[in-house]
Amino acid sequence: MHEAMQMILEDDDVLSADVYISPPDDGVCSEEDSGDENDGTVDNMSGNQLRASAEVVTCRSDGDTQTVGGLDVSEDEENDADGGTESGSDTARQPSLPPPKKRLSVPKNSRSWKKKDISSGLTTQQPWPPKQLPKFLREHQTPSTMFGLFFDDEVVENIVQQTMLYAKRDKGVHSFETNVDELRTFIAVLLISGYTNVPRRHMYWEQSSDVFNEAISTAMSRNRFDELMRYLHVSDNLHLDVADRFAKVRPLFSLLNERCLMFCPAEQHLSIDETMVPYFGRHPTKQFMRSKPVRFGYKLWCMATAGGYVVQFEPYAGAKNKSLDKAEFGLGGSVVLDLLSELPMPMPYHVSFDNFFTSVKLLEHLSNLGIAATGTIRLNRMEDCPLRKSFKSLEKAERGATEYMLDQSSNVVVVAWRDNKVVTLASNSVGVEPKGSASRWSRTEGQRVNVSQPNIVRLYNSTMGGVDRADQNVAAYRILMRTKKWYWPLFAYCIDAMMQNAWLLYRKSPAYQEKPLDLLAFRREVVHVYLMRHAQSARMGRPGRPQPLSQRVPVEIRQDSRGHYFSDSPTQRRCGQCGKNTRKQCTKCGIGLHLHCFNDFHGVI
Repeated sequence: MHEAMQMILEDDDVLSADVYISPPDDGVCSEEDSGDENDGTVDNMSGNQLRASAEVVTCRSDGDTQTVGGLDVSEDEENDADGGTESGSDTARQPSLPPPKKRLSVPKNSRSWKKKDISSGLTTQQPWPPKQLPKFLREHQTPSTMFGLFFDDEVVENIVQQTMLYAKRDKGVHSFETNVDELRTFIAVLLISGYTNVPRRHMYWEQSSDVFNEAISTAMSRNRFDELMRYLHVSDNLHLDVADRFAKVRPLFSLLNERCLMFCPAEQHLSIDETMVPYFGRHPTKQFMRSKPVRFGYKLWCMATAGGYVVQFEPYAGAKNKSLDKAEFGLGGSVVLDLLSELPMPMPYHVSFDNFFTSVKLLEHLSNLGIAATGTIRLNRMEDCPLRKSFKSLEKAERGATEYMLDQSSNVVVVAWRDNKVVTLASNSVGVEPKGSASRWSRTEGQRVNVSQPNIVRLYNSTMGGVDRADQNVAAYRILMRTKKWYWPLFAYCIDAMMQNAWLLYRKSPAYQEKPLDLLAFRREVVHVYLMRHAQSARMGRPGRPQPLSQRVPVEIRQDSRGHYFSDSPTQRRCGQCGKNTRKQCTKCGIGLHLHCFNDFHGVI
């Protein structure tokens, strides 16, 4: 296997390769690739995999197919192929190992490629209904009412009921009670942590001027906040779907997806991509994505508008999840069809996605559904497109060179454009014409020059960044309070994502013209309203022990022998040295002291 990989990496004429590895000795256990699914490098493979025999089928730039190597076949398997041993043999036949799994051949559609630009079929110029703001946006809306569209009474009451059920039935705390007002106060405290961060959440309640937060400490006591975090729940543990790895957060996801779709602004251009929720604990669905700003965490499939409004989001449960049909379109194509199935039809949507999702078969299927689609495409998914043969020559061409081919049977065009390197795209709606220009830096000329750019590239660049824009908004003021519960990051993401959705809707309302607010100001406005409307004064228990002198007044200040004067105190206080009542104090330290305790407190010998 290692020799086969080295051969592929060193041969520049190989466009694509299929590698078949022999099964393990026992025929049952196997070792899976430990790396990312898009990075099939030698470094990600185990020792047993690298030492196993393999067969390589390569597709070369000249169009030929070459087979190198071969899989090991045991002696028993050869006997089986020859019809087995004679029935009268005295030698007992040993049980043979199961034969290697054969690769199932998927029937390919006959493609008729021709050097022609797309001219008919779906186009992004199809009439889109005239843009008219819905009723809830035409009315005067405040930031809190916008956020309340998503976290409305039904969502919050469901969380309250499931939290009390979990505390009383599952944890046996029958005295635990909460309500909608307290939970909204709890959400407000979480939102504050996004723009006023401290290393430990208990610091918000410390009586120290450098970390004390008056808004949080007066709204809810520290112990009560810890209690709510301990019992927070959004589902019934007795009615969980054992086949769903995200069953604990599925009810909340379903409710919020309904509201995202209900209040979605009517936009034609949508994008589908992955988003990552940071998580560093242990969970079978945790992913690693090298190219994302958040590399470790949960992967979510997201569909968003070009402006960043999240229309639908769905957690990825891993390769062993059978909820998506991967047989015909693969995982990426199945995700696209699953997200698009939630949209109201028929409408002339245009959806963009990257090369993880794109295939000629998927674009053809979307065309039959009346949905325009554009995406970058991998060379091994072009289905024998002749552009694969000219890929090497296009890499040596000048910047701005373009090659394109049209499949007349599906009306899907594939375009290869030479930028800094060759970029390949496919679409069922737009092609090369009309060409535009892109500004690029030229080393030879020492200045920026205009480079010819196909129309498909311009449209893809302008519509693909919706999910990345949503990730940027969420990451700007992400909730930073953490617990050890595996589903807590997903719950916090829901609050942050709905907050940025509410802000994007607010920007479309007339209220934004009267009071323009950026995302931070919008978030703070929601917090202020929630604290004033729903917060109750924190219940104060018995006063705790006084803070140690070493924390109230640092030793460096107490014993610096500078500016410490003995004066009267306006009220009776406890002496910082002996603990008895006194009406005297140190003006610099602000600590009550007796005259005979003054020198001892300041370390004067």
